[in-house]
Amino acid sequence: MNTTIMASLLEAHARSLAQSWLEEVKKTDYMNTYRGLADGLVLQRGYNVYLMFQKWLKAGAEDKDIAVDFEAIGIQRYKEGFPLSEVMYALYLTKKVFWQFLITNEEVKKDFDLVRSAEALSVFNNYFDLGNFFIVRGYLNELSIHLNETEVINKEELSKILMKGGLSKETEKKASDQLYSSGFKIGVMY
Repeated sequence: MNTTIMASLLEAHARSLAQSWLEEVKKTDYMNTYRGLADGLVLQRGYNVYLMFQKWLKAGAEDKDIAVDFEAIGIQRYKEGFPLSEVMYALYLTKKVFWQFLITNEEVKKDFDLVRSAEALSVFNNYFDLGNFFIVRGYLNELSIHLNETEVINKEELSKILMKGGLSKETEKKASDQLYSSGFKIGVMY
């Protein structure tokens, strides 16, 4: 499967993928901040990530093209008060939904062969893995700006920023169990 086919799939299915992503967000225990938003806003955020993916693929899937959009997401989520763990989990769910779509869609399955599948998987992973990197970089840069302005951050603020999302210590094992069981359920281990 080449990037043109993947971009076409995203163009045709971005809305339904975003809807599936919203359903994942609503049913997980690890997305409390996202679930506090209106469904339409959450849906739009998922849709935007799929549109960015499509745009990136059409532009040639160059790693450097990911930075601006994902760093902006990291900055925005920091300003909105999202715990970093939730932001990271949100992108994981976006990836999971798209991968499930790829491996269960009969139209897509006929286009897969071993070499093209490996190439598609590489491109797919580059997008989401680099997306995570740039989200974290944008988020932490914004945290740095905050620290430069206030020159202090207390333990409670740091805990809220980094851990008070769905992946706090109380739920770490449950999250790990869910991540791995989800990966096994669709035949892939993340």
